[in-house]
Amino acid sequence: MNSKPIVKRFFDDVINFFFPRICLICEDKILLNEDFFANNNLSETKLASNPFIKSTEYCCYKCKLKLEFAPSKNEIFNKLVANFPDNQLSISNVISLFSSSEEAPAMNLIYKLKYCGFTRVGVEYGMWLGEILKENKLTNYDYIVPIPLHRARKRERGYNQSDYIAKSVGKVLNVAVCCDLLKRTKNTVSQTQLNYVERQQNLLNVFEVNSSYSAAGKKILLVDDVLTTGSTVNNCATALLACNAATVDVATIIKA
Repeated sequence: MNSKPIVKRFFDDVINFFFPRICLICEDKILLNEDFFANNNLSETKLASNPFIKSTEYCCYKCKLKLEFAPSKNEIFNKLVANFPDNQLSISNVISLFSSSEEAPAMNLIYKLKYCGFTRVGVEYGMWLGEILKENKLTNYDYIVPIPLHRARKRERGYNQSDYIAKSVGKVLNVAVCCDLLKRTKNTVSQTQLNYVERQQNLLNVFEVNSSYSAAGKKILLVDDVLTTGSTVNNCATALLACNAATVDVATIIKA
């Protein structure tokens, strides 16, 4: 393994000693690259085999090695089709970065992104998601649109976590990001504790297209943090298609 220049390594060690980075998942100190590989008998080959295991500010290598990648886009899409019979699915393609349960490490990071202000999680995950989209040749879009929060929810939280993900995806794909193309007109209850039917009813006529934009003929990529039943993204896609959007695809960090 190539070692860092001695001076740079010295300053990295000093900074890491006085201001150690703590993993948001296991809460252990994040080791420098060389320390991690040496302590775990890993070589650079392990890193090369998985380009997403990189040094970060918030997640250690050990926890990143536990992250489970999502199924293929076709497998995720087929499951969505089963959730929306009678041609009710308004989405053309869907892709996710990780597969996760409520207790899995990736979901823990999403919680920190949404509720604890760790927006850097969204920035980095968005970059990874953009690379996955490129690998799957899903790059031809006119707009990238984050799923909107209601203005009251956004004011309470201070930000929309999906904005950070979408902007990183846009940077990787070199596509314009429109954070206000969609509006959420009702401050609905959280989807997390609702069943499938309740989710559908909760989101009925909640989203509309901002009249300042024209979606007609546009290929749009919707970006969100977590995909569960698909009710939220499908309602957004339905609103866009009603305004004559050409196609609507979906990309999320997690398929739960």
